[in-house]
Amino acid sequence: MTVVADEGRATGDAAGGALFESARRLYIARQYDDALKAAQQLLAYEAFVARAYSVRALCLTEMGMAAEGLAAAEAAVATDARDAVAITSRAFCRHRLGDDAGAEKDYAAALALAPGDFRVYYNLACYWSERGDEARCREYLARAVDLVPPASGMPLAEDADLARYHQREWFRELSARAKAKDLRK
Repeated sequence: MTVVADEGRATGDAAGGALFESARRLYIARQYDDALKAAQQLLAYEAFVARAYSVRALCLTEMGMAAEGLAAAEAAVATDARDAVAITSRAFCRHRLGDDAGAEKDYAAALALAPGDFRVYYNLACYWSERGDEARCREYLARAVDLVPPASGMPLAEDADLARYHQREWFRELSARAKAKDLRK
């Protein structure tokens, strides 16, 4: 599962931030219809338009409508070409459509824009897990755990994209580190 950004940006207002957080949590809970409704409402908040399209892209893709998801991701990038969340959303859609070269190009661009953002590394870990590259998955997941701020929530053991590694010792260690950070609220 692709990780969507946190509560938003400092430039957004409190209502938009709360709505984005709601959309993000609904997406993570796989309540895609409700997340889509929240994303639609989020379009009313100028500072959150790219994020709204990103949530829409991820939900549509997870619902089996990857072409529509990619169109929403393209709208997110067109709205804010420097938003790493928008770019990783497009990467996710491209991957699901079989365009791994395009996905990898987008992930590289997102890393260049946000080299300290744990979400980009987490999304890359999920990507490499789906591709079956354990070494790269482990590398990016370890970096994500290193970068995740305390109390951000990174439920590794619940992520189906990483399920193939849940029984590996390295995965259990990273999961414990992430959980320990989450407890340091």
